[in-house]
Amino acid sequence: MLRDVLAITVTIVILAVWAGSLAIGFQSALLMLTLVGFATAVIGVFRPGVGLLGIAMLCTVDPISPAYLLTGGLWR
Repeated sequence: MLRDVLAITVTIVILAVWAGSLAIGFQSALLMLTLVGFATAVIGVFRPGVGLLGIAMLCTVDPISPAYLLTGGLWR
């Protein structure tokens, strides 16, 4: 039951970030989604189903991350 609640919560956070990207900007939303993906992947050590959601999200945002996030500084 907890896995379902956690997966639904992560899904709601993802949808809220994409909806908020109109106000906060695409780069900020992409950064937030990347961080949520990393956090969800770490949670996947204990909850593998939720971890798969995080890994899938990281695989999805990976092609556009170098152009917007990995331009210098800490994320380089």
